Amino acid sequence: MRFRSRLFDAQNEFTNCTAPNFGAVAHDRGDYDQALTEYRKALAILEALGDRAGMASSLTALGTLYTENDAVEDGISFNLEALLINLELDLPGAAYDVYWLNRQREMLGKQLFQAVLEARLNKEDTAALLAMLDEAEKRQGKSLE
Repeated sequence: MRFRSRLFDAQNEFTNCTAPNFGAVAHDRGDYDQALTEYRKALAILEALGDRAGMASSLTALGTLYTENDAVEDGISFNLEALLINLELDLPGAAYDVYWLNRQREMLGKQLFQAVLEARLNKEDTAALLAMLDEAEKRQGKSLE
């Protein structure tokens, strides 16, 4: 019984480490459809395992992929969900989501971006997120100067 438990743990660890990587390989090759399929598979596996940190990573990857392929509003949804998990778990991945949300804001323009946020968040959360993005943008600007 102990061996079976260890084997199950090893299989889960292997899946957690490799599943998102198949999407990254396809993404790096420019194979959008395959990357999307692999990231979605990884997300489903990580959800089933209850691996919220892994889920956040996969959601960030999906948001990035959608954004890079001109489906910016879809990308926002994934990056928002990832950001919430990353903030909740106090993970460094939140910085990636803030970066991509700022890129998405730049791509859509501030008014449309805010409208997209307001369709997904309440007014208070929208205002808090916009303030967070503004602060990150200011810090980024200072580090580039």
